Amino acid sequence: MKQVYLRLLGVVFLLLLGTEMGSKALFAQQAPVPPDVQVLCPHGLKSGIPFAWLRFEPSSAAGFSVTLRPGETVQLNNPPMLVWDNVQWWVYVWPNASPAKGYYWVELGSLEPRCQQPTPPASGKAPWQPGNHVQVKSNISFVWFRAAPAPGNPPIHTVFPGTQLVIVQGASSDNYNQWWWLMQDPAAGVTGWVEQNSVELVTSPPPTIPAGSWRPGDRVRVRSSIPFSWLRSTPSSNGGILFTVQPLQELLIRQGPQHDGVQNWWQVTVPNTSQTGWVEEVSLELVRRGA
Repeated sequence: MKQVYLRLLGVVFLLLLGTEMGSKALFAQQAPVPPDVQVLCPHGLKSGIPFAWLRFEPSSAAGFSVTLRPGETVQLNNPPMLVWDNVQWWVYVWPNASPAKGYYWVELGSLEPRCQQPTPPASGKAPWQPGNHVQVKSNISFVWFRAAPAPGNPPIHTVFPGTQLVIVQGASSDNYNQWWWLMQDPAAGVTGWVEQNSVELVTSPPPTIPAGSWRPGDRVRVRSSIPFSWLRSTPSSNGGILFTVQPLQELLIRQGPQHDGVQNWWQVTVPNTSQTGWVEEVSLELVRRGA
């Protein structure tokens, strides 16, 4: 009887030891060391993977908005944002070929870097002067304004192809031999540093009326360089989506602007409809003054 009791104690001990070891293994699985990623390289699908969904949350159960296909690339957030969901790593990315502007989550295991060669250094400082007008090149998906003239500084504003900017100050070279210029987006009233190679000089900029002087009754429209714009229920990027407005669609200003801590918003109405909501100022341009 004593021997049977001792054997039972031994079995219980082994079970407890196995449970503890299994817990440690599970913990290790849940919290591995984050992998190194080449954040400056565009990333595409690995060979043999037909597609990947870009999701709203880092989970296979989350909804998706964009489908990444072979030949298309995404750009990793800099600094990289990685999340482990107990099964796999997810990475925060911006789709380069999609009209859906914004960041999404995708399985890191589906991607591989597409850096064929190092980015060539800037050819030299452009002969620009403060007061010159430039515009974002048509082959650039988007451009970030940065708080300081270097790629590691956080973005403070985003502009899209065709957006015209005014040079305020320049130029400054970073450690990668790139030239940066302090520029202002007149439509948004935002100033920040822009990398020289992403913009080109405009020789005869059209006259514009600053957005800050718009008033109720003025007609505006969605810029042609914007794929679409959402009317939101509140003056915030978190506001509910009420209606989708296409490029060059005219809108009637009702009130504004209101600043959400990041950008200005205007309340507008879609003519001949009852659709009213808030649109970010940077998506709009003035068509004509109201009566």
